[in-house]
Amino acid sequence: MTMWMCSICGYEYDGEDFLSNEDDYVCPLCESKNSYRDRDMNSEIEMAVREFKNNE
Repeated sequence: MTMWMCSICGYEYDGEDFLSNEDDYVCPLCESKNSYRDRDMNSEIEMAVREFKNNE
């Protein structure tokens, strides 16, 4: 499943139908429009592990 996140407030939206409504979608928290980006969970996990190892 694709995860989408508002780049303004961090609200997460997890829905495939987001793509069909992407141009009309408004964030329910901060009411920004066109501020969503898809999340690459694998990259985020790799970055977190790297940061953890650097802090050991």
